[in-house]
Amino acid sequence: MGDMETTSFDQLLMDVIREMGVLRPDQILPGWSLSLSEIYALNLLAERAPISQQDLGAALLLEKSSITRLVQQLEQRGWILRERDARDSRLRLLRLSELGARMTGEIHHHMHERHAELFEQLTPDEQSALIQGLTALRHALQNTPMGHKRRV
Repeated sequence: MGDMETTSFDQLLMDVIREMGVLRPDQILPGWSLSLSEIYALNLLAERAPISQQDLGAALLLEKSSITRLVQQLEQRGWILRERDARDSRLRLLRLSELGARMTGEIHHHMHERHAELFEQLTPDEQSALIQGLTALRHALQNTPMGHKRRV
């Protein structure tokens, strides 16, 4: 990829992230200040609970200290519960509280509506190209070794 194409890709990716409201947690779900980590954690708990804090951190690709803070924040909001594992009393498992399950449903509903509105603004060819491009980008990201840093 040439320098101009790289700059264009870099700028487009940053613009999309900014326009999606990712940098402003209060824009993701109006009226709530949620980080992407919180949204992804709630989503994972809705899909996989009960799950250990360690497994949640691994799924979110977060360091131990970051996942500890995230779990504490979600627990303080009353959205998750910690309970002892019946098989191993040293292990604490996480699951959504009733409030957390309702909140996760609201988040899913809001995000689905917002994404559908955006997608409908595209032509069928643009929709197809976007799905193909995002699928390829996800695949490339999944095949990039974690912790690999490019020297400048």
